[in-house]
Amino acid sequence: MRDTAPLPVAAVHSDSDRVTLSWNGDAVELLSALARARGLAFSYAGIRLPLPVDIEVQDMTYANLLRLIEMQTAWRATIVTYPGQMVLQFMPSLPAGPVRHPQGGRR
Repeated sequence: MRDTAPLPVAAVHSDSDRVTLSWNGDAVELLSALARARGLAFSYAGIRLPLPVDIEVQDMTYANLLRLIEMQTAWRATIVTYPGQMVLQFMPSLPAGPVRHPQGGRR
């Protein structure tokens, strides 16, 4: 659920470019728009889950903005950048099955 006007970042030419934006919504949408502004392809891997972020920055570098987003999303996903591409990797869910201990060993 996005709570702001359209993303005010038209183009980002380098990681040191400064951006100002306000965003309260899904990280996938924000990262997709930021990747597009930076000239990168965006994709995500894994099962997409809600990933809310609340960002309010003024005159912050693009690189630091990505770090700020990563701090809010690290509990569920990681951001990886490759040449020409940004990927959001959702964490794999853990199986809910019983924990098994190896048989034998010390008693």
